[in-house]
Amino acid sequence: MIEVNAKTKQWGNSLGILIPRRAVLKGKLKPEQEIRIIIEKPKATKVRDIFGKLKVRGKSTQKALEEIDREFEEDEF
Repeated sequence: MIEVNAKTKQWGNSLGILIPRRAVLKGKLKPEQEIRIIIEKPKATKVRDIFGKLKVRGKSTQKALEEIDREFEEDEF
């Protein structure tokens, strides 16, 4: 199973999505191949959620932001 975040794009009267190249290669996807997509609206990230997970007290703002960036990079595909 490959999980990908994608944005919808207008395509005539419909909406479409683009599958990122990394996912295409990893899943060995081909044109006209039937795939299953599960649609889930992501929750909005709140600042208190981020700072609730990370220990930033006593750190400089720059160090705290770097730690937050690393945390988000780990969550990406």
